[in-house]
Order: sequence, then structure tokens, then C-alpha cells
Amino acid sequence: LAETAPHVADAALDLDGVMGIAGEVDADLEARTDEIPSLASILGAVREQVREASVNPNRRSGIPTRIPRLDRMLHGLQRKDLIVVCARPSAGKTAFGVHLALSADVPVLFESKEMAAIQIGYRVMASAARVDGHALRAGRAWVEAVGNYRAITGQEWDGIDMATEHIGRNIFVDDRCYSVDDVASSVRRAVRRRDVQLVVVDYLQLLR
Repeated sequence: LAETAPHVADAALDLDGVMGIAGEVDADLEARTDEIPSLASILGAVREQVREASVNPNRRSGIPTRIPRLDRMLHGLQRKDLIVVCARPSAGKTAFGVHLALSADVPVLFESKEMAAIQIGYRVMASAARVDGHALRAGRAWVEAVGNYRAITGQEWDGIDMATEHIGRNIFVDDRCYSVDDVASSVRRAVRRRDVQLVVVDYLQLLR
């Protein structure tokens, strides 16, 4: 507490900053007071997980990605894992992150620094409803063969309605974070209020 106190004054006018410091202090105190487990107890926990896996071979210990080969390698996304996805520009990193969020069977926080939340919404809607993204934005679809627009069809509206009603109720998109501290504060709030268990950040290099 003595080490943290000087920083509280600097953050006094910033509610998120105060909440962030409070969370860090609480986590630090909890970490210092919790008993450190012995290796024997850790091995016991490992044995129990192995036993559960042997009894139920289809059981997955982590959060599913819905990518069979990746799920076989990782057994799902594991608690406390930090996974960094690297690729050249326009290789599909954001699309992959959105896919992970949509595939998860737990509440997810999607921290979007590259795209606004509404842009993420358009991207998900186009994919789920199988409607061209340009048609969604224009409210009508361009038909190259006739050089003119056509209305969105009834089938396309059904897909749009389905996506609106059934997708993303446990996915929360935050496009307001500009620094690592902002993300940390947002994650703490999401865990406390929404029981979030998976965080996707898109992307790290844009954070201060």
C-alpha cells in the first residue's frame, strides 16, 4: 500500500485509473496472503484431470475454437494462457479473433483498437447472414450484370434477423481502450460484472 499510495493522487481525477490501482492492490494483497501450493498438491490436481480425461475422452479442458486441428493441439484455449497471433497485414488476424469470440462457450470480452465496435458488428453480420458487407451498408445490393442495385431479399433479411436474435449475447465489444492500463481496467470490470473468461485484444501494437 505504501508503494502504491503516491500513484493514487495522480489518478484521482480518472475513475478508471483509480479502479485500476484498487484492483491491482487487491490482487497483489490476495496473491501475497494466499498459501503457495506444494508440488505434491499440484501433481494431485494433474492426476485428477488426467483421470477425468480418461473417463471422458471427448471432454475438452479448455474453451473450444471450433477449429478441429487447433482444438486437438491445444485441447481448447486454456485458463491463464496468453496466446499471441502473429501474421503479415491483411492475413486475417481480426477475422480469426472474431471467430474465437464467436466459437467460445463462455462470456468473451473483445478489445478492439483497430476497428470500431459497429465495424465489428457489420463484419459479423455479413458472415453470419451471408450477405455482402457492401449490401449491408447500402441497404441494397449491387448487381454487376445489370449495372444497378436490387433490394435485399427476404432470405437475406431472414439471415440478418437470425444473426440479430441469436449471435453475440455473451460477447462484449470495447473499442474505447487506448493503453494497456485501459485494457486492464476494462478486463477487470468485465470479469466482475459479466464473468468474462476469455479476452481477445485486436491488436497489441496499437496500444500505448
